[in-house]
Amino acid sequence: MQDTIRIRATQHGVSIVCDPNASIAELTGAIRTRLQSHAQFYRHADIKLNVGDRELETEDVATLREVLEKEFQLRLSGVVCSPDTLLKRFEREIGCAAEFPSSVSSVVRSDVAEEKPDPEPEIRFDDGLEETMIVRQTCRSGEKFSSPGSLVVLGNVNPSAEVVAQRDIVVMGVLRGNAHAGAGGNTDAVIIALALEPKQLRIAGHLGLPPVVEESHGRSGSAVAPEIAYVENNRIVLEPYTGRFPGA
Repeated sequence: MQDTIRIRATQHGVSIVCDPNASIAELTGAIRTRLQSHAQFYRHADIKLNVGDRELETEDVATLREVLEKEFQLRLSGVVCSPDTLLKRFEREIGCAAEFPSSVSSVVRSDVAEEKPDPEPEIRFDDGLEETMIVRQTCRSGEKFSSPGSLVVLGNVNPSAEVVAQRDIVVMGVLRGNAHAGAGGNTDAVIIALALEPKQLRIAGHLGLPPVVEESHGRSGSAVAPEIAYVENNRIVLEPYTGRFPGA
């Protein structure tokens, strides 16, 4: 069930990505399981459902909306689907073939198929004299590491372990414990890891419980995508790390 949905919090809000092959009963069950563990964190949030190539019936949307709104006090703000799904639904409604104009089709489909290339990443220079602490091991449960500057962990941060830094935190592994970047009040600090699955994140005075959407088991090699957490609009945002820092 843990692969039936994935939840992401980004600067655009919270998105639930649904397995297109799962039944509606499986989706509602997975949503209940995931949201119950962080009910207060998500409460009153705007939620978008990303259904990919799935063609939802009106009653399916109503079922999912009822779970989100009545059981968890969330608001379904939109449904995200592929252009082909929209075309199929429209063709079914009007009873004949439909297509995008060629100029529109290329734009819409390219947005769905691949990400726009990012500009060359900006090199970020350390303008202070703070030291960077390098931990050449996995941080085990019960251990705590603190740095007066930035902190780099060459391993995982296990549950119940804690890493604290006045500036940025970089974990060359999976972060499952607690992390506090910008501990001195620096809201520009970031937390980067190969996978962010923390119990708790802090950046400066901001507290977050990022949605854990994928178990790291089974991840290997190129399947691992780094993630970054940073502060935007007075809340912690979690998204894939593409080599650019916020605002760059």
